[in-house]
Amino acid sequence: MIVRRYHIYFIFSFLLFCLFFTRCDKFPFQRSEPGGVYGIVIDQKSGRPIVGAEVILTIPSFKTVTNDSGYYELLDIEQKEYTIFYIYPEYDTVQVEAIEMKKGEKYQIDVALIPRSSKSSF
Repeated sequence: MIVRRYHIYFIFSFLLFCLFFTRCDKFPFQRSEPGGVYGIVIDQKSGRPIVGAEVILTIPSFKTVTNDSGYYELLDIEQKEYTIFYIYPEYDTVQVEAIEMKKGEKYQIDVALIPRSSKSSF
């Protein structure tokens, strides 16, 4: 009888322990969820998506290119401040300053790139 009672206390204590640490956001060894950025890059004049535009965070290891729809996505970004650059040949580079990633947040940033004015020599 006494042994069985200890088993019940042990199981109950273990369940409480598990419940506490799965609900506790501040526990030091618990991994925080990384954030992300996504959006569409288009041509400002035509409104058409720009395929192959580079999207670069201030950390060189975080970069991507837009797909056939102009869509891009950067995931698993740590919590800190970043600057994002949108680059495509023959277009002015767009720089978005001080994006602060927060735990588990995903931010939509749509950008319209402006074509550089062509200077003719005629």
